[in-house]
Amino acid sequence: QTVRVAFLDVTDSKQLQRKIADQTELLNLIINHMSDGILLVDAEGQIAAYNDQLGTLLKARSGALIGRRYDASSFWDELGIVNHTHFLGRMEQFEGESVRSAQERFETSVGTFLFQGIPVHDAQKRQVGRLWVVQEITSQEQNEKLLEEKTDQLRALRLLTNRLASVSSVDDMLARAGSELLSLFGV
Repeated sequence: QTVRVAFLDVTDSKQLQRKIADQTELLNLIINHMSDGILLVDAEGQIAAYNDQLGTLLKARSGALIGRRYDASSFWDELGIVNHTHFLGRMEQFEGESVRSAQERFETSVGTFLFQGIPVHDAQKRQVGRLWVVQEITSQEQNEKLLEEKTDQLRALRLLTNRLASVSSVDDMLARAGSELLSLFGV
């Protein structure tokens, strides 16, 4: 009869597991408090993490996407990408970039979004995944278009006043103003 007894010191392992759990909880708190949608895809193409904002955007329950295979051709379908072919081409370019981050705006059926693909590396500089940040910029786009329109109108009015500066009579001013307004504004 033989009895074998083995002792294994798991103190370091338990401390490491506790430290990882604390760091994971802290990371999840930070990610969930961001206003942008966040998606982390690991090196094997599996969804490792995402925040509530992205879940809401894609109409997915909390935690339902974890472990699922990430496929750009169907993952973002809930947004209704307007030019899907261009979108897929750019996503492939983003995923092929292992050093630099890339970003581009895309029109969707629910608004305009800025997609950022950021490669994630470990301490040995190996790529271990990709972080996607999706920011809704619909109001920013609308404000930029409105500002552009107003700037064009002001430029046109300035041009109109310069052209009307040399008028000699009211009839001449009305005739020139009418033709200038027609050419500038279609009125």
